[in-house]
Amino acid sequence: MYRQLVALTLLTLILGFTVTGYAQEKPPLSSTRITGEFLAGITGGAVAVIIMYYWFDKFFPEGDGRMGLILYFPVGYVIGSATGVYLAGNIGNETGSFLLPLVSGSLAGLVATVATLSWCEDWIIPAILVSVPAVATIGFNLTRRYK
Repeated sequence: MYRQLVALTLLTLILGFTVTGYAQEKPPLSSTRITGEFLAGITGGAVAVIIMYYWFDKFFPEGDGRMGLILYFPVGYVIGSATGVYLAGNIGNETGSFLLPLVSGSLAGLVATVATLSWCEDWIIPAILVSVPAVATIGFNLTRRYK
């Protein structure tokens, strides 16, 4: 009699936690959330590039514009994109890593730059604009968990 009661109680607890989502390691994926993270990555990258442009222009007014582009576009866009993905991904009861989107986004930017310089230089900016937030979003969702 007691064994059945204990087994029934444990089964009820296990099913209760599983159904409500507390026993899951990762929250379910949502296309709306992923789209929001991607768009926040693009927006964050653009804002960071603008901020770095004005910062570079303020402190180095006689500098070459091309040198500034080489410096602030890749660095600013990768950092801003990873920050945007991280901030959008941490809304609600979910959280994730900041380091993995930063590293994966910067590697995606590097690969996109090398690939487009090797084959088609006209596509370098669109390739970076899309690949960095896309790979940063994937990196964030690999580390996603409940808070």
